[in-house]
Amino acid sequence: MTTAHQSRYLAELINRFHPGRATYTEVPGMGHDLARYESQQDYIGRVPADHPFHTGLIEVMMTWRDALLG
Repeated sequence: MTTAHQSRYLAELINRFHPGRATYTEVPGMGHDLARYESQQDYIGRVPADHPFHTGLIEVMMTWRDALLG
């Protein structure tokens, strides 16, 4: 697992070499496996089949796509 701070740092690092290419967006409740979790503890003790796909990712992707297309 990574922290939000580490992910923000990665986006900043990428943008130092390629300005404007990276964006950090957090989807609350989404685990690294793209499933929905109630808490970080829920994620740590997970049984993957018990957690549905987090649709928040689709919303973020559509917003990104719309911004690219103008």
